[in-house]
Amino acid sequence: MSDVPETVDDYLAAQPDATRERLQEVRRRILAAAPGAEESIRYGMPGFRLANGHPVYCAGWKQHISLHDIPVFDPELEGEVAPFRSGKDTLKFPHRRPIPFELITRIVTAIAGRP
Repeated sequence: MSDVPETVDDYLAAQPDATRERLQEVRRRILAAAPGAEESIRYGMPGFRLANGHPVYCAGWKQHISLHDIPVFDPELEGEVAPFRSGKDTLKFPHRRPIPFELITRIVTAIAGRP
């Protein structure tokens, strides 16, 4: 038996309550910003393939929630994203701080608008 969840709902169900609530809102924001995104589990975490083919992944960790495969943006948006960057294409949102859900919406909208 595998420890890898089969669906995004399975992944969320396995998270602690507070993390699950935050991830559910991240999921809602991704799907609202990119209608038609296809959900799946990839690399053991929720993945969302946008209509333009670009994937966005999210994951719950002990200290933070992360978004993955996040490209570099235009200077204005990148300035807002930069404090959350951890590595080349990862953003980390610590549990000890409010998650900037509006920023996540803008990030996904920007990615969805790329060719």
